[in-house]
Amino acid sequence: MKYLLVLCLLIAAAGSLRAQCSCEPIGDLENGTTVTVATVAELRNAIAGASGPTAILLQDGEYVIESGMEIAKPGIIIRSAGRNRENVVLSGGGSSVPDWAFLVTEGDFTLADLTIRGFVRHGVLVRPAGGTGNVHVRNVAFIDAGEQYLRATGTDAAAIADLVVECSYFQRTPGSATLVDGAGVIIEKGDNATIVDSRFTNIAGVQGSAAAVVAMKGCRNVIVERNMIANCDRGIVIGDTMAGETDVQGAIIRTNMIAGGDEGGPGIAVANTSGAAITHNTVYSPGGAGWSIGLRYAPTIGAVLSDNFTDEPILARDGAQEGERAGNIATAAAGDFVDAAGGDLHIVATSIARDRGVNPAHPDIDCQDVQDGQADVGADEYSTTSGVGAARRLSGYQIAYEAGRDAIMVTLDDPHDIRLELYDMLGERLGAVRGSGDAMIITAGLPAGIYLLLIDAGAEGRSVEKMVLGR
Repeated sequence: MKYLLVLCLLIAAAGSLRAQCSCEPIGDLENGTTVTVATVAELRNAIAGASGPTAILLQDGEYVIESGMEIAKPGIIIRSAGRNRENVVLSGGGSSVPDWAFLVTEGDFTLADLTIRGFVRHGVLVRPAGGTGNVHVRNVAFIDAGEQYLRATGTDAAAIADLVVECSYFQRTPGSATLVDGAGVIIEKGDNATIVDSRFTNIAGVQGSAAAVVAMKGCRNVIVERNMIANCDRGIVIGDTMAGETDVQGAIIRTNMIAGGDEGGPGIAVANTSGAAITHNTVYSPGGAGWSIGLRYAPTIGAVLSDNFTDEPILARDGAQEGERAGNIATAAAGDFVDAAGGDLHIVATSIARDRGVNPAHPDIDCQDVQDGQADVGADEYSTTSGVGAARRLSGYQIAYEAGRDAIMVTLDDPHDIRLELYDMLGERLGAVRGSGDAMIITAGLPAGIYLLLIDAGAEGRSVEKMVLGR
């Protein structure tokens, strides 16, 4: 027997589903020629035939890639036509699995709204021939790469400038192997790189050596902000431990949530880096390295450590020198969080992190500002509307389970545009649809369990429903 039970309306905290800054589907990126493709051959031809700015729109479906594709011309955009990353999948397979899906050797490249799965080494490799700038990756799911899911490697003569990775998802499926030195994102010789509003799950290596985000080998002015990292060997790694001199100059590590990971190093590790600012992060990984945030080696100078909420100490060793340390709390416990075991490190009303911040906070993990005049410590600013930001609470709608279609139907009382997103309890988006007045999201193939349904009617408001799907 199939059934759907709506348990309750949740505007506050519903599992791990949270609002992110500016992660709504973006409008037209096209500026020049637009080509729509439906096969791998058409995709290859569109890339090869581009002359000037070209937007290549992929129709829904799976594209099995047997050899990687090079982006060797500037101004190319590749995105799904429907702007839904679940509906366009580029997978490594066929008679041979290539090392990567895309090799990017030119700048002004945008990749958006699709999934890249199952390549031997990388989903995307950015390796400039003469200096690559303005590479933008948005709303892309990277699943099961063998080494680094997205690797950007510059040289002394050709650094990578202005790489942006946002609103993307990096996942290793449990049981699949990731090699030594694996990473979700790794940047080498990169200037002004930003990794923001993304999620990293189960990035693990054979010797506990993998990390969600790595910046090293001469990077400058790196920003790693508002990312959710769960069950990775290590969270954020800045600087090469083998450099012996200053490796990275300037790094902002701010408002990240790092949960789980009982092997490998600390949640945040900074080595041979000058001018790092590590502020308002939450790290909770009992049984891990013994310290949550680590600084190492004499070239690490001037590090600002402020308002971090951790379960283990902040440790400077091997000659590392701090600049400012203030407002950190290193005694976080499971009871401080909504669901520590499930990876949801949003704080509860009674958390010791409440109202104890000493420095101004940027927008928190949910893009909320300080709520009561006093910043909280860590990545989350407590609010009874946490997870929905400033949006109005939506009312005036009905939910029905369509058994014949194995789908959830949501109908608004007033005919406004509507968007539905379905999530599991780990925060992974399982599907998304749009409609006018009503919308239906398919649940066929999903196992019985608890799910979260985001109902977004734009300016009319939004709500989250928690429901049980029975089989």
